[in-house]
Amino acid sequence: MKKYLTFLSLEGLQWYLIQHGDNTMYELQVEGMTCGGCANSVTRSVRAVDSNAKVDVDLKAKKVRIDTSVALEKVTSAIADAGYPVVASATM
Repeated sequence: MKKYLTFLSLEGLQWYLIQHGDNTMYELQVEGMTCGGCANSVTRSVRAVDSNAKVDVDLKAKKVRIDTSVALEKVTSAIADAGYPVVASATM
């Protein structure tokens, strides 16, 4: 069963929550990504905390969608530790 919740951040970005099974889909606004190497670094940082995570990076939109069983705080911390600030996050 999927649950949908929509949140509006202070910056006007929409946040979503989609839960299916034990996983949650997050959409993050991530700054500093400019190339495929950046996308790979972000993907590796997420997979370091959840090796089964599905990661989709959109460089142009500066968005990262992640399907994972790990808490949002761990995911955003891993990405920030890799040098890419997460400026907005949403649970889809």
